[in-house]
Amino acid sequence: MSDETCLKRHLLYASVETYHPDGPLYSPAGARWEGEPPTPHRVSAPDPADPADPRKINLALVGRFSEGVVVAFRGTLPPADLTPDAERIVGIGLGSLPTAFADLKNDLEGLPGRAVVGGLALPGEVHQGFGQSLAALWPGVSAEVDALLGAGAPPRLYFTGHSKGGALANLAAVRAHQGGQAATVKVVTFGAARAGDAEFVRAYTDAGIDGHHYEVEGDKVPGLSIGLEPVPVRHRVALVRAPRPPLPEGLALDGSWLLPKALAAHVPYRGFGYDRHVYETGPGPEWS
Repeated sequence: MSDETCLKRHLLYASVETYHPDGPLYSPAGARWEGEPPTPHRVSAPDPADPADPRKINLALVGRFSEGVVVAFRGTLPPADLTPDAERIVGIGLGSLPTAFADLKNDLEGLPGRAVVGGLALPGEVHQGFGQSLAALWPGVSAEVDALLGAGAPPRLYFTGHSKGGALANLAAVRAHQGGQAATVKVVTFGAARAGDAEFVRAYTDAGIDGHHYEVEGDKVPGLSIGLEPVPVRHRVALVRAPRPPLPEGLALDGSWLLPKALAAHVPYRGFGYDRHVYETGPGPEWS
């Protein structure tokens, strides 16, 4: 099985591309979107706590692979970013800081609460900020999904995302199942935060969602938030030990400073671990 055919690895690429939908690609190869041109549709929404704010802190990419329709949710906008070669850490610029802080505020609204998405209440209680984000994105996401399925895409839905995006993927999978979506629903998440309480987790289990989750040793985000439970997954790799990229030379007087371990374990820079482990080998059939 090659890099070109591994479905889960390309779902990882799609997750990372949400942070830079206009490029550059921070993966050895772009996700294998189909279409003419092979570009996913972009769905964005403002801060649900301030709908009049023009900042679009929520974003999803919706497109199709040969296996079915893919929805990739963006994680939290970071206060630091990567150079185009994905190997060095740089600041995102003063102009982007307000948006990053608004997104962080959304992350911190983590007390469990009821959420209504697309006219239906999600089961149990979920992370309030994430529930609001999915509610804001859902009309656009569901419209794009319906259009692609109506155009003859294989009846399979793949929800994916990194960090906050992984939590949104888990919420979206349950919401799609609630809506009687005539498609098989599968999920792959990377360093995903927790999305809901025990009742939500039971609904996820009862829905029979095929979920895969990856995380890196030292990453604290998958343990967040307090009072919420991890969703069951059928595949969880051993924790990955990943190298840490250096900070910009101007900040490293001796050239040896490293990104803090906890942050390095969460930031998807090239070569950090997932792209070496999210890979299927052997002659067996592709996970599809």
